[in-house]
Amino acid sequence: MKERMDEMFGDVPNEIKLSEIVEKFKAYVIEHGDRDDDEITLDIDDPHSILTFISMDPKTDVARYQCRYRFHVDREGKIGGARIDGNDIGPRDAMGGLYGFEAFLFKMFAHKTKVILDIDDCDLEYHDTDDEDYD
Repeated sequence: MKERMDEMFGDVPNEIKLSEIVEKFKAYVIEHGDRDDDEITLDIDDPHSILTFISMDPKTDVARYQCRYRFHVDREGKIGGARIDGNDIGPRDAMGGLYGFEAFLFKMFAHKTKVILDIDDCDLEYHDTDDEDYD
């Protein structure tokens, strides 16, 4: 039980840049073969409001509310909620088994990790070597 709790709640930074989250997301998508397009969708609601909603999807040009992953941060940048496929995630989901990026998203939510919105540094393109032409 302790090992499962450590796995669910451990190894999370107190602070992370959004660009780092995007890179982890892209790596997860490539690793699991969910990539269909050349870049991800990253939609950031007003970064100057009380809550900033961030939506991410493996596919390009997905509408904000249709994105597979959504989370929001408060004015201090702390994650206050997260959704996967339109469903709020919580401890029950983690007990049932979240893996990869989904587990990382849950851990950041559970720890109220601070997200630095370095929006201009977010690279949306996939850069795996499978599509590179080295001729």
